[in-house]
Amino acid sequence: MAFKASAAKMNRGTEWNEDIGARNLLNSLRRMLDPLVEKGRIGDQPMRLEMGFVEKLDFGASVWTDEGTDYIAINAFTMPILVGAFRMVLSHPSVLPELPMSADQKCYFFPHDPRDALILNEEWQFPPLIDPDREYAAQRLAFLAFYFIVHHEFAHIINGHTSWLPHNDILQVIEEAELDRTFARDPITRQTFEFDADCTAVDYMLRLLLVPKIIDNGPPSRWQIPDPGPYGTIDQTVITCAIVLEIVYGFLSRNAEVHNSRALTRTHPPQIVRQHYTIHLIAQTLHVRSGLNPQTIDTQAKRAATSARMAFFRSVAAEMEQPDPKTTIKIEEIIQLYKQRWKILRPQLDPLKRGGILAPID
Repeated sequence: MAFKASAAKMNRGTEWNEDIGARNLLNSLRRMLDPLVEKGRIGDQPMRLEMGFVEKLDFGASVWTDEGTDYIAINAFTMPILVGAFRMVLSHPSVLPELPMSADQKCYFFPHDPRDALILNEEWQFPPLIDPDREYAAQRLAFLAFYFIVHHEFAHIINGHTSWLPHNDILQVIEEAELDRTFARDPITRQTFEFDADCTAVDYMLRLLLVPKIIDNGPPSRWQIPDPGPYGTIDQTVITCAIVLEIVYGFLSRNAEVHNSRALTRTHPPQIVRQHYTIHLIAQTLHVRSGLNPQTIDTQAKRAATSARMAFFRSVAAEMEQPDPKTTIKIEEIIQLYKQRWKILRPQLDPLKRGGILAPID
């Protein structure tokens, strides 16, 4: 079934092809996925993946499997909104302070907390940053955020989540950028799927930026990382990933507070939980695969993420949940719930995955 027909069938919206540049960007990301798609299987059949934009004015993406074909739909204005968001954050000199900042640059502000409503394209039309280095950084970070979102959606497919859903859940489409009204019959399972997809997408992003040489196939594989590499030093990669994830989760997770009684009734993990486990994942991945010091990486990533978070919340005039010992304990409790549920889900997903090796049970 063609993308247009399946998107309409699943109530995802009308196919949108008005921006040639956006279409070319999506096509380039599709080509980056080709090696994984070519190896992927659905039972004894080759994997088929369709990707496209849908005409929705807000930020978001969705993924589903329909009649043996996998689909990723990206809301049409997701990339422009990301560019605006990173321009807003980088208009604050506290974010990436090593970059020059024009004395004429004004800090950009957003009229309300974007977690409280639809994130609309026209509200994020900030002018380019005056300093070319900062504007280039904003564009690059926006691309990496878009890359992460697409690969997060792909992880839902390749890891078998979208094949599991039709037999086990009322909701057959996984939708990002949920509003508070989005609930699931089995929310811990849905949040565990997000946990798994986040971890897979972070691994994809580290491979893209670090261009590691595989010196031992493992599992887990061992990496030899050039430093600096084609995209900068290892330290710069850690900082880049942390900032990208901080802003992406600010949009994708409307489920903000871990102490809210409804935090575990939603389809997506609380924002602060996602930020916590992915920073830890970056540190552990580089430690296990390359022997780097996890404490040093964790500190670098947290510092960069905090600067981006403070700029983001300052720009949208919203209150930022302050870490405290009770919050940290609650975060760890929630992550343990995901790990316990993963012990149940992994054997069910193994025959449904498209290829590769699922995360171990630990």
